[in-house]
Amino acid sequence: SWNTAGTGFTIHNRYYFEAHIIPRYFNSSQYRAFQRSLNVWGFSMVPKGPHRGTCWHPYFRRGREDLCDLMERVPIKRNATSGSEGGGNEGDISNIAFDQVQDLPLPPPKQRPIMSALQQE
Repeated sequence: SWNTAGTGFTIHNRYYFEAHIIPRYFNSSQYRAFQRSLNVWGFSMVPKGPHRGTCWHPYFRRGREDLCDLMERVPIKRNATSGSEGGGNEGDISNIAFDQVQDLPLPPPKQRPIMSALQQE
């Protein structure tokens, strides 16, 4: 479920989530595959404190689906023998702490074409 601020979510019952939610919305039925997907998309998990276990990303907010367009896959790190993928730190948001995510300046919501048409009626 979403946290009260809408800045992260918590999986309360891993086994139910794995058996019923993951197969319905994802190509896998394994929790570990879901976790890897979160990591690839730059999600973080709060390791301790009152929000322990909360998954979050600065651009994943309740009611702001348009922010998902700003999310980018994190390049896969390779070891020194196989080379490495390039990529600078421009726009890097990986060092933002969970307690700072609410203060992150966000762009205004995008108007979706269907919403604009409905608002004109």
